[in-house]
Amino acid sequence: MSITDVRGLCRAAEGHVEAGDLTKALPCAKEAVAISKAVLGATHYGYAMALCTLGWILSTMQITGIDCQDPQPVFLEVEERGRDLLSDDFNHGVVALLQSATFWEERGDAEKAIRLYQELLDAHADNLGLGEGAEHPRYYQIKSKLDRLGIMA
Repeated sequence: MSITDVRGLCRAAEGHVEAGDLTKALPCAKEAVAISKAVLGATHYGYAMALCTLGWILSTMQITGIDCQDPQPVFLEVEERGRDLLSDDFNHGVVALLQSATFWEERGDAEKAIRLYQELLDAHADNLGLGEGAEHPRYYQIKSKLDRLGIMA
């Protein structure tokens, strides 16, 4: 098993979501999480990305009224993994943290979303240098999310 297999399972899960079959999506996502953790390890970006897929499927299930586990603990783990990735795999760490921030924003927890978006701005400044961080397109994307939430970054 490899990252390619994990990606394939995540894509299959997402395909089931697009087809409207969340009950088939969930086992694919859970398998992707289990395999990525066991084979790639919890510090590999594949694990964080598989957790994102699982979290969004659980969130969709919950929103549509399907009984399932709470996605919040999944996204808390996504945050933990994302922070771990920032030092060794900056881009994947950012993607994981952005996914979590978006989840909290969509759930109406602006405080958590704001905290994560601000953390991401700081990470860009630290990782890319203040000048370069502020020039990165993703920096402006994150800043606009904060502006939309009423925080002038």
